[in-house]
Amino acid sequence: MFSGIVADVGTITRAENRDGGLRLAVETHKLGMDDVQIGDSIAVNGVCLTVVKKGADVFTVDVSSETLNCTVGLEHQGARVNLEKALHLADRLGGHLVSGHVDGVGEVVAFNDLGESWKLSVRSPQTLAKYIAAKGSITINGVSLTQTANVTIGGKAATFKVINDSEVSAIVPGGAKNGQKICITTAGGTVCSAGTFTVEPKIISFSPTSGPVGTLVTIKGTTFTGTTKVTFGGGVATSFQVINDSEVQALVPGTAKTGKIQATTPGGTATSATNFTVT
Repeated sequence: MFSGIVADVGTITRAENRDGGLRLAVETHKLGMDDVQIGDSIAVNGVCLTVVKKGADVFTVDVSSETLNCTVGLEHQGARVNLEKALHLADRLGGHLVSGHVDGVGEVVAFNDLGESWKLSVRSPQTLAKYIAAKGSITINGVSLTQTANVTIGGKAATFKVINDSEVSAIVPGGAKNGQKICITTAGGTVCSAGTFTVEPKIISFSPTSGPVGTLVTIKGTTFTGTTKVTFGGGVATSFQVINDSEVQALVPGTAKTGKIQATTPGGTATSATNFTVT
């Protein structure tokens, strides 16, 4: 296992065909070869390779045809490559756990100077897109990076999942407001929907569950901001107050009947799962 923190940038000094793959000689000046043994693993541009020969500042590794099929650049003599020795169990883990097994090849679509840092935008294969999580780590050429992405619905950050390169599923978050666009932010920028999203209200509970006309009932739920009407069994409450986005208080009206409580907002009408009993 590796950390994704590059220890040195080496140079491929020799690339020879061998059994359908390659044998590479890699020169390094900062990695330190004193504690490297034959059979140890070194990550070369993020690929876990086994040392078959070593010198004071050079080591040799074999690269299989399968590895060549899912990487780029290892076949070029003179290419500079990121290097990291395998971790010991007692080592401090300053980056992320990196296996050294490459899943695919992406395409760099932008590399922008942000002043104190750079923003790297990479188009991933569709087969990998669903596994890339917001704020999760992803290793590029042996460097462990954090994916920056988020989805907002109604102005609030939503929990989401990338299905593929053209589809994202998201859960409407608590506190989401009506009449706002859905926006998705990735390393490539932010895009928002052409239309706005309507957040429907929901009644989760109410208390008390029974009482006479004039009883003050507290209704709990979501998206109550802008409530325009509250009814008890079809009877319209003439007195109610929106406490906050998740709570409404209403007096049981004289026209109330035993039945469902409903709250109407610009986003729709929420109906309780159980009846309020008028005594």
